[in-house]
Amino acid sequence: MCYGVTSAHVLCALQHNQRGHMHSIDLPPLGKNGDAFVGSLVPPEFLHRWTLHRGSTRRLLAPLVATLGQIDLFLHDSQHTLENMRAEFLTVWPALRPGGVLIADDVESNSAFQELARRNDTALALVFREPSKGSLFGVAVKNS
Repeated sequence: MCYGVTSAHVLCALQHNQRGHMHSIDLPPLGKNGDAFVGSLVPPEFLHRWTLHRGSTRRLLAPLVATLGQIDLFLHDSQHTLENMRAEFLTVWPALRPGGVLIADDVESNSAFQELARRNDTALALVFREPSKGSLFGVAVKNS
């Protein structure tokens, strides 16, 4: 999440649609005064649509998903190991509504996204190259 560029864009869409709430899970920053920068690019008028949960996805994601019920959109941009990505996808995918979208950054790191793409309940899976970074991100849509 860091400065909150992506979060600001998602929150802007939620505000524009006048519905929805975004939950972020992020580890506390390690640097001195790091918290001052977390989400600093999120406009104050969007903050009522955002809840930041501090800790690891390993500890917080499953309980959060259980309380939320259905999810419309999930964005993975945490630790890009096979174990972590697979665990996040397996936790979130059952709660993703039909037609819901999962976006994952750095999918070239391992096979977790390809495994998700091969599921019978995946309607569409696309991988895009980010020219400025040289890395890949994936978008998967759940069958409706």
